[in-house]
Amino acid sequence: MSATPSFLMFMKTWLPHLWGSGFGCLLATVGLLAVWAKQRRLLGSRGNLPPSPFQFPLLGCIPLLGSLPHEAFARWAKKLGKIYSCRLGGKTVIVLNDAEIIREALFQPVFSGRPRMYTAEVTGKRLGITFASDETWSIHRTFAFKTFRALGVGQGKIAELIQEEAEKMVNNISQLNGQTFCTTQIIRTTIGNLLASILFGERFDYDDPETHAFFNKMNAVVRYFGPCGILNIFPVLRHIPSIAASFRLVTDALDGAGQYINRLIKHRGGSTYPRTVFDYTDAFLNAQDKEREMFGKPKLFTDQQYMGSARELFFTGYDTTTSTLRW
Repeated sequence: MSATPSFLMFMKTWLPHLWGSGFGCLLATVGLLAVWAKQRRLLGSRGNLPPSPFQFPLLGCIPLLGSLPHEAFARWAKKLGKIYSCRLGGKTVIVLNDAEIIREALFQPVFSGRPRMYTAEVTGKRLGITFASDETWSIHRTFAFKTFRALGVGQGKIAELIQEEAEKMVNNISQLNGQTFCTTQIIRTTIGNLLASILFGERFDYDDPETHAFFNKMNAVVRYFGPCGILNIFPVLRHIPSIAASFRLVTDALDGAGQYINRLIKHRGGSTYPRTVFDYTDAFLNAQDKEREMFGKPKLFTDQQYMGSARELFFTGYDTTTSTLRW
């Protein structure tokens, strides 16, 4: 369902550029024909797939989802049953439209994997938590949950931290002496400080240029990642120059944010194991040292996995909370 807004954004934003360039048009046509031919080979025999609604060549059911995809899925469930299939671009998906069936499926280990998405493969190498699979996903999800609970997330300890940052935000606003100002900078620094305290045990300086450069990178990810979602349906479109340029902005921003996070925690590696846990980084480094002690080197708690998890946890909390408060 999440593919629909990205597809509509793509149609609105990028098609004029494609059709305005003869080369781009030719490249797009060849790419789409290649995808169509591949789909015909793969879907020539439906095998044991559940029934499906009408599907367009190349696009599958995407044009039929409309602006309210959940209603389209509900209509198909009434017609096709509680379990049916549909194709979203080049991906065939199985739709479960019954609470009991969903509950039963989610208890089975075979359903615990994560979808392979082009954008996730390129930007995160399937590290972190959201798009990691199998044992990695389960272990790091449990680890993050236990760590945050031990740190007091959802309890009084975090409420005190929120109160402290809120007071600092109010003080910064009061220093403007009633002048008009854009709330973006102050809000994002406040939210960033809350997250950085929990994840890294650090705070951001409201006036630090590097801090605001970091937030600008986060905002670039928010701005361009959505339109680039079309690549999860049609990865071949990564060869279109305008789309490739936008996706490059995302990858460059994520790389820059990762470098900033590395600078925040580079002084932590020399601490003695086991460390007293004051934040997520302390807990992760303890787990890393424990694996190094047991296996000679980290296996699941590697530096790369830390960067993927920390960047992902910071970004998801930062984007949703900042957007809500600004609204």
